[in-house]
Order: sequence, then structure tokens, then C-alpha cells
Amino acid sequence: MEYRGQIVAGLATNPIKVNINQFYNIEINNFAVSVAKTTLWITESQTLNKTENIVHYSISFFTPKNIEILLKPMRWRAYENVQRAG
Repeated sequence: MEYRGQIVAGLATNPIKVNINQFYNIEINNFAVSVAKTTLWITESQTLNKTENIVHYSISFFTPKNIEILLKPMRWRAYENVQRAG
């Protein structure tokens, strides 16, 4: 249950409404795609830790839903042969 954006009595299941699959990008370099995905995963984990301290609520990063999201290919694509306007 929420009251003005705050969790009341720990009844809310998960206050997090954003995940890394909500981000899109087009990148030319495969390595840059891997670095960006890894950076987002690390940032999400760190943000969840900070959120736990703020809301005093334990949030597991490796829930079945999050594992499915992590294993699912992101909507990012590496394009090697991008046509550039000259």
C-alpha cells in the first residue's frame, strides 16, 4: 500500500517501476553494446541497494522475473553496416 509515494507497513510488493528493458539504443559496435548492457545491469543493482536503504524494504535483484529479464536478449542491436548520409 502506498500513501503519497511512501510504502505503508511494508505491504507493497515492489516499489521499483523501471527496469533495464525499458531502454533502447542503436549501436554500431558490438563491444559497445556489451559494455552498455553490463553498465545498466550494474547500475540497476546499485540503485536497488540504495532504494532498499531508503524504503527499508528488502528487494531481491535476482527474482525469477529479473533473471528472465537478464537472460532475455535486450532490444539493442549492433549494426555493423550502417548507411551514412554523405
